[in-house]
Amino acid sequence: MIPAILGPTEFGRFVVADLFARYLMIADLGLVLLLDRKIPPLVAVGDTIAADQITQHILWMRTIVGGLAGGAFIAAVLYLGFTGDLAVGIPAALFSGAYGTFALLTGGPVAAWRASSRYRALVLSSTLINIGLSVPRVIGAWLGGVAGCFLALALWFGLSAVVLQCNLPLRTSARPSFRDGFSLLAESLPLFAGWLGWALYLMANRSVYATIAGHAELGQFSFGASILMLLVTTASMAYAVYCPKLAGQVATAPPYTHSEKLLRDSAILTIGGGAFCLTAILLLPAATKAFYPQFIASVDVARILLISGPPYLVASLYTQLIIAVGRHPWTDAIAVFPASLLALAAGILAGHAAAGMPGAAAGSVAGTLLCPFLQLIILRRSEIVRTRHLITLILCVALTTGALAIAASLMH
Repeated sequence: MIPAILGPTEFGRFVVADLFARYLMIADLGLVLLLDRKIPPLVAVGDTIAADQITQHILWMRTIVGGLAGGAFIAAVLYLGFTGDLAVGIPAALFSGAYGTFALLTGGPVAAWRASSRYRALVLSSTLINIGLSVPRVIGAWLGGVAGCFLALALWFGLSAVVLQCNLPLRTSARPSFRDGFSLLAESLPLFAGWLGWALYLMANRSVYATIAGHAELGQFSFGASILMLLVTTASMAYAVYCPKLAGQVATAPPYTHSEKLLRDSAILTIGGGAFCLTAILLLPAATKAFYPQFIASVDVARILLISGPPYLVASLYTQLIIAVGRHPWTDAIAVFPASLLALAAGILAGHAAAGMPGAAAGSVAGTLLCPFLQLIILRRSEIVRTRHLITLILCVALTTGALAIAASLMH
């Protein structure tokens, strides 16, 4: 609905403001990732007291770090706004910053319930968040454009943060000492390297394209990218339950015990995601003409970008798994994401230089194939995936992606 309400040019501005918010959402320096790493093993052995204490320490530190990040962002927006270097208006940027900060704070209780397998609370809180990402922001965009959209999101997520805080309150008696707080940061920063790399990678196609295109062209490109990201983020909700459970099993099992299970689940994800992408490729022209006629020029680009659905899906799964059970967080992140980001950016820039917006989309698809390959090598080195299963998964992703490319070319 947002693209239809805003149109290509305003949607391009929306994408820029949304990137601001998304960077703030991950500004907790990896503290939320410690919940997935520390809490499931404690819950598995029934040590609820230690789990509660660690949860309180982490949520306290996230609140402090998130508040500091939000304040720094506001100062940066005001400075850039008054110097004329801000890509969007000051109101939209400030509201997106408030939304990003509040979203960061709501993510703490949600992650705590997920890590402790409290699925009822997880479902209810996730539903509250998803409602905010649909109705309020559509109404806000309809009434007030880009700024109105992010004002509505900021208000909804601010209210959500209060509601979730009431259900999982921070206890003063459980506030960590400076020493404990810095110890948590020392543990979280290596995990944050991997999560930051993934976040940058996930937003790279829009971020890179924003450097070479105006708002209108960025809006057209991002329309196609948003369809792909909808698929990835929807799958990530399932991973939110799958990964902590699997991580707890992997951490206490002998090497390669769950290699076959990961092979089976990854193959289902790849083929199922490929089927969804193929369906979207088939239906996209008619659906765009009916609901988003302003973006009819984006159909070919969207079709091309959907080819990269399978590698994005498995990369999303493996990122969460590696962060949860990886033995060398710093080196894992360095081994995967700099090369993956470089390949993706180079593909987009080279493709744009050769064939404009469709070329950039094709370059983006080519650039996405490296990331899951490197991640599988990490999982093999961590004794989670056997070599024969690694080869099978690489072939599965490559063949599914190739089949989608052939289908998209035949429908062009």
